[in-house]
Amino acid sequence: MIDERKIELMTQLVDEYISSAHPVGSLMLVERYRLAWSTATIRNEMALLEEAGYMFQPYTSAGRVPTKQGYRLYIQHLRPARLSQRAVSHLEQTIQSLADTSPSSLKDISRALADISGEIAFVAIGAYAVTSGIQNLSGKPEFDDPDFMEEIVGILDTLEERLESINEELSCEPRMFIGDAKHFGKTCSVLAVATTLKGKPVMVGLIGPLRMNYGKNMALLQSLTISH
Repeated sequence: MIDERKIELMTQLVDEYISSAHPVGSLMLVERYRLAWSTATIRNEMALLEEAGYMFQPYTSAGRVPTKQGYRLYIQHLRPARLSQRAVSHLEQTIQSLADTSPSSLKDISRALADISGEIAFVAIGAYAVTSGIQNLSGKPEFDDPDFMEEIVGILDTLEERLESINEELSCEPRMFIGDAKHFGKTCSVLAVATTLKGKPVMVGLIGPLRMNYGKNMALLQSLTISH
């Protein structure tokens, strides 16, 4: 049974893993979050969460890492995030400066989204999509994972077709595809939303590893759902 304590521990573990990219142990959680429970209690709870498929231990004596199922549980209880005023201003200025929805204008939006999110960003209109932020991958530990990089290259090579396959599933609320092998890949996460720019319908989204900052990135996409 996933009770409140397990949800709190799962949330803290995912937050810590997103931040550090290192397996998270019970002692780290106690010290970082000043938890009232003993390390023995936390180890027991983590073992139960691992048994239920929400986290795993990459090697003996290591801490735990969230699974795709764990990320999905985390997102169900995701606390609303707030973007910095600087990020909001940067995005608003970029949108306001658009003269049209030409490829160069779409590129400006994708660059702004990539700069703020630290992920790969895309903006698509009709069957045409532009991307920015591929260089952001070089600073992530996942850059050294050949499976992740192979999936990213595959996504970018066939992005228009993949976006077409999810077009009817999108709305003004951001949709998450977490390790969705059917559409994008088991080692990647994609966040996408349908909105408008200059009165034209567009699809906007972010592509990155499973270990992405979901709270910040969801807030970023939600800020685009007002018609422009």
